[in-house]
Amino acid sequence: MYMVMFVLDNPNPLDTMLDAWHAAGVSGTMIIESTGINRRRSARQRPGLSALR
Repeated sequence: MYMVMFVLDNPNPLDTMLDAWHAAGVSGTMIIESTGINRRRSARQRPGLSALR
């Protein structure tokens, strides 16, 4: 068994990628949404985004 971790910055091609992995024989996948520290910090510094603090 292998674990492959793939970071996808743009979620638009996600369904196409999952379909391709399934066609290649990958029997299971897990999708975890996260935010990196740089994106979090830059969002906090933008004016008008106080809800993210």
